[in-house]
Amino acid sequence: MPFEVPPRISGAAPDSRRLAEVRKTFAESAAPVRPLPSNATLMALCLGVFIVLGVILAGAVGFSGFAKMSAGARWMDYSVLLLLALVLAGGVVEQMIPGSRRTMRPVLGVLFAIVLLSLTALLLFPDFDTTRFVPRGIGCLRYGVLSSIPAAGLTWLLMRRGFITDPLAGAMSGGALSGLLGAAALALHCPIFSAPHIIVWHAGVIVVTSVAGACIGFFQMR
Repeated sequence: MPFEVPPRISGAAPDSRRLAEVRKTFAESAAPVRPLPSNATLMALCLGVFIVLGVILAGAVGFSGFAKMSAGARWMDYSVLLLLALVLAGGVVEQMIPGSRRTMRPVLGVLFAIVLLSLTALLLFPDFDTTRFVPRGIGCLRYGVLSSIPAAGLTWLLMRRGFITDPLAGAMSGGALSGLLGAAALALHCPIFSAPHIIVWHAGVIVVTSVAGACIGFFQMR
């Protein structure tokens, strides 16, 4: 049954004085808005910051992992990290633009990053040595999470230029990209080429930062 508007409402005319006040308020508060760069430009900016910051953070503690890795392993491992950086940066940019097409949900982006990093570790480093697994792993996890903090700050500054309509998804996307930078810094620094170590402690950085981002977004929604 169609909804019928009562005659007293449909025939009511708005108050002209009230309309004038509304127009005045909008006119006084209106300000020019700087348009966002294109999606490709924003993703290129994210990728450039990702590379530079990752090298700087790893350089602070040394490139032991890079020096120990073979040329072929370097090419494959770092190519995967750059590919994931593009995917997660694309997710961040999509969250900044209301109404834009969502290619991948943040949760799926996190799972995709973890699975691809794990498969790469299993292929390149089929060593399952677990000597001092927890003590050495905690050190890597701590360094990876600390490395993700400056990345999270820069990501937040970038996302402020857009308009986040879903704080939970936006914060999780930013946390995942920040955590990936921590994992990339570990890939340059850590000389422990054991698949379980990389899967649990390196990829675990993305899990920690994504969950932290989701918690922040949840409280923002509240």
